[in-house]
Amino acid sequence: MVLGFASHATASTVITENTSGTLASAGSGFYLGQSVTVPAGDSWDNISFNLVDSITKAPYAEGELYLLSASYSGTPAALSSSTTGFVASTTNIVGGEWVFAPSVTLNPAQQYFLYQSNAFDGTHEISFSGSNPYAGGTASQAIGAASYGAVGSADLLFTLSGNAVPEPATSSLMGLTLVGLLTRRKRTR
Repeated sequence: MVLGFASHATASTVITENTSGTLASAGSGFYLGQSVTVPAGDSWDNISFNLVDSITKAPYAEGELYLLSASYSGTPAALSSSTTGFVASTTNIVGGEWVFAPSVTLNPAQQYFLYQSNAFDGTHEISFSGSNPYAGGTASQAIGAASYGAVGSADLLFTLSGNAVPEPATSSLMGLTLVGLLTRRKRTR
């Protein structure tokens, strides 16, 4: 199991998000999930994810969050590092965001699935949209000991952030440029 105990990277960029919606969950004893799609282009590391508190509009995270590369239809209690598609899990929460270990990397143009293994305690309401405005995924929910199921017409309000991972060719080119500059500097002395 990969646990995220690293500090949150301060220079993170929004990878994808859903900010459209005014509905709010209420109560306790339920678990939420959201599928997301990473845009084509860069891979990402230093991953963080948050839901949105419907009262304060602030980022919100609670309990443990699992990151999977496959949809999950089991119970929240059965989530583990042996779950099909397991990528990582974290209990590290900083500033209302779940923060994964810095080495966790998301690939471009791939869909991922995030699921809670702890039920909401009822102290916060979570924002969601009822019209499914986020084309890259959908919300899922489990109540009590029931299994997760997709909520086809809803998306949670969320932000998925991280740092773009430079392509190996870009890193090599930057290294060669630095070597060239240092060599030139030595020659001019």
